[in-house]
Amino acid sequence: MRVLFDTSVLVPAVVDQLANHEVALDALLGYTAGEHAGYCSTHAVAECYATLTALPLPRRVLPAEARQLVEESILGRVIVVTAP
Repeated sequence: MRVLFDTSVLVPAVVDQLANHEVALDALLGYTAGEHAGYCSTHAVAECYATLTALPLPRRVLPAEARQLVEESILGRVIVVTAP
């Protein structure tokens, strides 16, 4: 199955301070393994970085941390597609 992820799943999947972290992480891990193929758009990648660095959290996500989260947790698991 092919699954297209957007920011509403990707951000909580990588931020353990958000309420729906476990569900989002399970979805990301489950649908990017085995016979499944996870995808996201280039826009979603940029939006994730912007959201991660702007979230009003007790433990802020610094720009370098946001980059690392995007590279390792998202780009390492999904296929990034561009708009035609």
